[in-house]
Amino acid sequence: MLAFLFSQYLGRLFPESAQMTATLIIQTAVYLVTLRPFLRLLHERLLYVIAHEQTDRCNMLFCLSASTCAVIFCANFVLLKEHSLAAKLALICTLAVNTTLMYQALYGLTHARRNAVQTRQESLTDALTGLNNRRAFFEQAELLVEGGHPFAIAFIDLDRFKSINDTYGHVAGDSYLRRFAQAFTRQFSDQGTLYRIAGDEFIFLREGEQGADAMLEGMRGFSVFSAESEIPFLGFSCGTAAFPADAGVLDELLGVADGRMYRAKTDSRAAKNTV
Repeated sequence: MLAFLFSQYLGRLFPESAQMTATLIIQTAVYLVTLRPFLRLLHERLLYVIAHEQTDRCNMLFCLSASTCAVIFCANFVLLKEHSLAAKLALICTLAVNTTLMYQALYGLTHARRNAVQTRQESLTDALTGLNNRRAFFEQAELLVEGGHPFAIAFIDLDRFKSINDTYGHVAGDSYLRRFAQAFTRQFSDQGTLYRIAGDEFIFLREGEQGADAMLEGMRGFSVFSAESEIPFLGFSCGTAAFPADAGVLDELLGVADGRMYRAKTDSRAAKNTV
């Protein structure tokens, strides 16, 4: 319809005897120029929207398209010749309806985008501690590896956490995890990001070239709970690894840190048994 109206108005620039021919030529040229981009838009965008949007939003877009066509038709009808007040009022009404539908469609798209952002944020957050979760860690670490940016990780496993659950109950165990996460984040948030991977396992990621040894040294002496706390903090075992010094692939880097963590845990148990 737009191509037809465009060619019709341009045709009026020619002498009256040639207007019909000029209009047809212009209309044909416009169709030839716009047909391929229009079909590409139809295939890549419009059909995608129809296939992936909810039915009510597709209906809204259909109403918006129909309203736009009505606006174009009324505008063309009124502008071609002088018409009555009723025709002009009809044009104003169609413009008002079209504007309302446009805002409704914009609201729907904005609302859907906000929901998508919120859903993604929830998918990257651990519900218990509020920390970033396993998925968030892998996304961030893989970006750093792909970009070749150096970083270090500390694989953290809370010592004797099962005994906390067995002695104080699972509710107290959940509180223990939250308090550890809050205390660790409060002390080290300016140096990196703590992720909860699963259960009582965490990973601390620190970007830069400081290295694993510097990270481990900074974590020594960390304590979570005060002396007045009902549940004593039993400590944690930690293994560190640096990219790319220890490994150039994320899975291998995790394996190095995990192995060092378990060796540290074993050494700690052996030392306590010796004492």
